[in-house]
Amino acid sequence: MAYTRIDYRHVDLHPSGAALTVSRLANGAALLQWTHYFAGACEVWRATKPDFSDALLIGASPTGVFVDNSPLPKAFYSVLYGG
Repeated sequence: MAYTRIDYRHVDLHPSGAALTVSRLANGAALLQWTHYFAGACEVWRATKPDFSDALLIGASPTGVFVDNSPLPKAFYSVLYGG
């Protein structure tokens, strides 16, 4: 059986092309790290819904590292170039 009518599309979850990693620190904070390609700060957004309809700007970083000291039990993060 051939699936010739299926349209496969790549979905880029991080528009900057950088891989975002999130890990938990010993004090409970969330450590976000990404490859920083641009000069200037990147905005860090946190949401409770995967579609980011309730996203809040929680900070910015020019270095590719950010610590969320008040993480939620379940959260989604996005890092966007702010420049």
